[in-house]
Amino acid sequence: MWEGLVGPEVKNYRPGKYGLPFNGGYVIAIADLVDCLKVIGKVSLKIGDKKQVITVLENQVRITGNEYEFGDYSIGRYAWILDNVQQIQPVPAKGQQRLWNWVKCPK
Repeated sequence: MWEGLVGPEVKNYRPGKYGLPFNGGYVIAIADLVDCLKVIGKVSLKIGDKKQVITVLENQVRITGNEYEFGDYSIGRYAWILDNVQQIQPVPAKGQQRLWNWVKCPK
């Protein structure tokens, strides 16, 4: 899963099916949610033998390279823009639909 790539700063966007989903399980990083943008387009380019796919967000930002390869940026999905990502030791958490306030689970 892509989530393990957020803390080491390999990814700064979090693709999702809904505007603000969260699946739960473990808290693995702490981050600031800067924005949530809809994927509105996709462009495939072929230059010589190389093929590149570019995803376009509603603010016209283009997602390419590793950021694209490590996520599902299908049209209609969303990209959470993350900043100030801090990887932490995994902590069990019971997720809920949409955003929620995290309460530490009892041991």
